[in-house]
Amino acid sequence: WSISYRLAFRERSVFVKIPKAERRQSDIASVAADPRSLESARAEFDGFAQIYGIPDWPEGCATVRPLEYIPSFNTIVTEFVPSEDLYRQCRRAAIRDSLGWLPASGSVHQSLVRCGAWLRHFQRSGHCGETMRVSGERLMADIGIWAQEIKRQCVRPARVDAVLARLERSRWSH
Repeated sequence: WSISYRLAFRERSVFVKIPKAERRQSDIASVAADPRSLESARAEFDGFAQIYGIPDWPEGCATVRPLEYIPSFNTIVTEFVPSEDLYRQCRRAAIRDSLGWLPASGSVHQSLVRCGAWLRHFQRSGHCGETMRVSGERLMADIGIWAQEIKRQCVRPARVDAVLARLERSRWSH
């Protein structure tokens, strides 16, 4: 959870994020003084810096450039990168599908493929521990659990089953 802002300047824009430990916490002063939020922000900034330093990202994959961590405000400042939240992209595709509209030309699929390529490069870089590595069987088991939760909220739960069946038959490269 975080409080996030985009600050637009004449030369460039930055993204400002104030990580918070408690989802319902909205007072910025209390968030900035919370030791758990401070620890989370420092770890996140250090992670951004470490990931940004990994060379030779595959085409279409990139990382956000960390600019500054300001402990007195518990604030992470990064370069602003225009992008679309994958959750919103998937949600919009689901709404289009429920209305009977044709989905956008594979944009969700392409985004997921790029996420997989990004994760594969990250894992091969040696910067992630063994806890980040997941077998295909474990991943499918996790996806199955998540799918059961998603199905409870779906208008057409049979479509989730169809996607799961397709995933199980596929051979993923990432």
